[in-house]
Amino acid sequence: MQLNAVRTLAGNGPTATEQVCVEERKITEIVKTMAEEVKKVQPDMLFLQEQMLKTRQYRWTYISSHSTREILMEFPCLRLPEILLLEMKALHHTDVDKQVTSVMNKMAPMVLLRASHTSTIKRCLETIEDCQESAVKKGLQLETAILCLPSLFNEDASLLFTSEESGTCEVVTPQIFLSCCKEGVPLQYSLVKVTMDKEIIVEDCTDISLTLGVLFSTYFVFGVEYPKGLKKNSYIP
Repeated sequence: MQLNAVRTLAGNGPTATEQVCVEERKITEIVKTMAEEVKKVQPDMLFLQEQMLKTRQYRWTYISSHSTREILMEFPCLRLPEILLLEMKALHHTDVDKQVTSVMNKMAPMVLLRASHTSTIKRCLETIEDCQESAVKKGLQLETAILCLPSLFNEDASLLFTSEESGTCEVVTPQIFLSCCKEGVPLQYSLVKVTMDKEIIVEDCTDISLTLGVLFSTYFVFGVEYPKGLKKNSYIP
């Protein structure tokens, strides 16, 4: 009798198809709550990080079969630099923002010395020279060194960064976009963004160093192949 009772209960349980439907509804609800959280003035990053973990498998499947615009509509939290950096850390155990800052601060003097100085970079160097505050000057040197990396390795600078003054750009891989540069000097930007597929991924990063970390994270989080024209820069993180 007990055996029959067990069999009856087992037969009345959810089928594999029903279980999948339940899981899909859970994921849909989680994705919805994440989108609502992002709308807040100060989103709860810990909450979003936890939900990113729960949706990782679904997200990877979604990313592999949808456009950048569709991905950002489904997961608007991927527009937040903090989330991109946290996801990169979860995937590869690397604090890419911290590592970029550490490595580039050490490399900056050598990069500025050895890189070929285009007219754009020369304007940056003039801005550094005119700066009187040591802490600000160090930050400007770091940002200029980042912009110099392609020329140091004889690579295509437009694959790393561009600006409004450069005109229309056809680069579809992740790219740093410097907006409203005073007198055409990249260091005198008003906004710095990350774009991909001509879509704005991150609207406003605080500086070029942070943006480089976000840029690297975007490649991994969105599963984008690194462009051949920047291969030598890929070792930095």
